[in-house]
Amino acid sequence: MERITEQPMYVHIGGESCLPDSCVIGVFDLDSTTNEGSSTRDFLARAEDGGTLEVVSPEIPRSFVLTTDRIYLTPVSSSTLRRRMNGLADRYGYATGHGSGSGG
Repeated sequence: MERITEQPMYVHIGGESCLPDSCVIGVFDLDSTTNEGSSTRDFLARAEDGGTLEVVSPEIPRSFVLTTDRIYLTPVSSSTLRRRMNGLADRYGYATGHGSGSGG
C-alpha cells in the first residue's frame, strides 16, 4: 500500500473547527496545566490579549491545542484529540509525534 503524505490530514478539534495535523505543536489538558500561579495561565492570558486565542465552542473547555500561529480552547479532551491524531497516523502510515501534553 502506498503512503499518502503530500495532502494534509485534518483533525476535528470541536465545534465546527478542524485543523491540519501538520500545524499542531501540542495538545494539553486545561485542568492539569493551569493550576494557580502556573506559567500556562499567563501564557493563555497573553494569547487572549494578543488575539491569538480562539474558543471553538461555547461548551466548557477541557483542553487547548497549540498550533504554529494560534491557540484553540476546545471542549474535547486532550486524550481524545491525541487518539484522533494518532488514528490518522496509523491509518495513513506516518508518525505525528503528537504524544506530548498532559493526559485528560
